[in-house]
Amino acid sequence: MIPGPSETSQSVLNTMCQPTPAHYMDDWVERYNDVSNGLKPFFGTVNDPLIITGSGSAGMDAAAATVIEPGDKVIADVTGDDVFGPFIEAHGARILPLEIPPGTAANPESIRSILEKEKNVKAIATCHNITATATTNPIEEIGKLAAEFGCLLLVDVISSIGGMKVEMDRWNIDICCAATQKVFSVPPGLAMVAVSPRAWAVAQSRKTRIESEYLNLLRYKEAASPPQREWHPTPDTCATTLVRALQQSMHDLLEEGLERVFYRHAVVAEAVREGVKAM
Repeated sequence: MIPGPSETSQSVLNTMCQPTPAHYMDDWVERYNDVSNGLKPFFGTVNDPLIITGSGSAGMDAAAATVIEPGDKVIADVTGDDVFGPFIEAHGARILPLEIPPGTAANPESIRSILEKEKNVKAIATCHNITATATTNPIEEIGKLAAEFGCLLLVDVISSIGGMKVEMDRWNIDICCAATQKVFSVPPGLAMVAVSPRAWAVAQSRKTRIESEYLNLLRYKEAASPPQREWHPTPDTCATTLVRALQQSMHDLLEEGLERVFYRHAVVAEAVREGVKAM
């Protein structure tokens, strides 16, 4: 009983058994576009999600590498399921610690007090649903604070996307990081990242160079834009079998209906909790 990698469905396994597709030209571009567009309702965004070959951590590292510069102040959880902190620190930021006891959701008022005390906070980096404790943070409220104080909001939605509502645009999320191995029930190996126009503007106006080549989201943006998108929509060789598996899983979930999928997860979660209590 672990949250991921979760069991892979037969339809996804059948898809993965087919011949390996190429990572360029017409058939691949059509598949990539279908996946990128199909992911939008899962993220709750009109922006084009990007696909990185790597674990979910690759998406978070890419987010930090692209918009965080040495000396930036970033609010991040340091006591619970500390997902973003190490990536933020690796790119030279100063962490403003948000202490959240395990099993407790982030308190927006605690974030507000840090924002009011500190000046020029660059970003808030947090997790939507904390895998280890199944605790959900109030991202909508945190997003309102980010908008009020003019800072970026970076969110890990790896264990929530597809299983509960994510509203990137409405919640003012600037970089939203997902992965394949949880609700999508696809083997690990892909990170999906959606980026707001505001975050792109920050990335393009950096004072220092991005200290990564492979995890530079500007490279992915360039590849996913014309003219390169018309034949090779990723900057490097992509895990094409996993993308095809994600396409199958995504279509299966959309056919079931996202609201029904959310309801199914909520019902099963409650049943597990009650079952454990009874034991």
